[in-house]
Amino acid sequence: LNTPFAAGPAANRADELFLDPVKLGDFLVGLLDLYFSQDDGVRLDPYEGIVQRITLGDAAAKVPCFFCANCVSGFFCVGPAGEVGQCDAWLGSYPERNFGNLLECDDLGKLLTSPARMKLAARTANLIRNSECLDCQYFSLCSGGCPVRTMSAKGSPDHPDPYCETYKKVFGFIEDYVRTNPKKWQGWAGPPEEKSRSLVWGWPEPGAVVFSSFECTNNCIFCAPAYDRSKNPADLDKEIFDFITESCRSGIKTLFFTGAGEPTLNPSLVDYV
Repeated sequence: LNTPFAAGPAANRADELFLDPVKLGDFLVGLLDLYFSQDDGVRLDPYEGIVQRITLGDAAAKVPCFFCANCVSGFFCVGPAGEVGQCDAWLGSYPERNFGNLLECDDLGKLLTSPARMKLAARTANLIRNSECLDCQYFSLCSGGCPVRTMSAKGSPDHPDPYCETYKKVFGFIEDYVRTNPKKWQGWAGPPEEKSRSLVWGWPEPGAVVFSSFECTNNCIFCAPAYDRSKNPADLDKEIFDFITESCRSGIKTLFFTGAGEPTLNPSLVDYV
């Protein structure tokens, strides 16, 4: 089950093809409600993968490309005339954003480090830095959604997917259902026996992600923020300590220190811990 988007010649009529995100979300929630109430062996993707991510924390759960962490890190597309782009939708809709052509440059490495690809690779970092995605509890599930769908709707990939509100409705419904029905999902092992020590899979305790560094000693070509890496903000320490305090007051017991860079380069990391 995929949400519609305008690609190729249809990109010129995107306004007519996009559905109302809220109404679409209501429809999908109704479909999921019916799906969850049945036990007929039908699998509904990509939402089965989302269920696995929520219940088991399984980052490897099968989800489509528009929910992957950064599609630039996972694949590219070669067209019939040698043109190289991110995917078939990019090749057909926005040829000016291709990475180059293999018939004109036989070094694929150069094409994969082209400015067009590096700009697209920076999308995740740009969303975190310049959009409401940073404050969204579901960002780890959708990573901002599809960049080519966003390009068709907003003229730039550096925005959240136009079906953002749809995803929020669906993710929230799945989350509520999983919280109240943990036994229904594969991997739930039941309560541990008294005085025994066993690992029980289920809804994990909530954790918070602390972006503790925007600097790095490397600039790997597969790293999304590398193209547009920034220095640590001058008031980063205050922001992080305020965030840790707020997380503690909210009942958060687990913090993950990461960043758009290498967190151990921050000299205050020990103080944060």
